[in-house]
Amino acid sequence: MKTVNRLAIVASPRMPYLEWARATSGDPSVVEAASESFPSIYLVNEPNEFDPDRLIQKHFAMIFEEQLNSWHRDESIWPKRRTLAMFKEWFEAKVIDMVWDLGQGPIEADE
Repeated sequence: MKTVNRLAIVASPRMPYLEWARATSGDPSVVEAASESFPSIYLVNEPNEFDPDRLIQKHFAMIFEEQLNSWHRDESIWPKRRTLAMFKEWFEAKVIDMVWDLGQGPIEADE
């Protein structure tokens, strides 16, 4: 078993995100299914950063955009002003400092 030289930020949707998703979708059952899905995990290469708050602050904008994009690609319906405070209201985020690779073979990445 090998460790991966990355930290992970785990983002789980909270009610404001789910309410936004419900408002942009015509099918509430899809939103309910999304709320029960696995959280999203973002790997970051920050070998000398051990402050979870700073890591989240540094990466929240990109994570926020990806979460919005994963639900609805039309940026015109995204919240216009996305702050760190809003991110914390919309998502529970935590940092994981040990990432283990249990898979066989090389890791492949999609661009």
